[in-house]
Amino acid sequence: MLPEVRRQRVGRQLVQFAIDRAIEKGCRSIDLNTNERNIGAIALYQQLGLRAERSLWHGGRQLWLEKAL
Repeated sequence: MLPEVRRQRVGRQLVQFAIDRAIEKGCRSIDLNTNERNIGAIALYQQLGLRAERSLWHGGRQLWLEKAL
């Protein structure tokens, strides 16, 4: 994310929009992944209700997070 938009809740708004859109479309869950070292992103995703279910190796440590809708 660009430094000038950090701490302005842009990331939160984007993720929340994706969650809301998935609900509107009738999705039963939403999943995403991030590097396990991306502590800021993980904290944001967890605040929005996503939970880490497993860690998988894909050329780097990727943490998969899921949320039932």
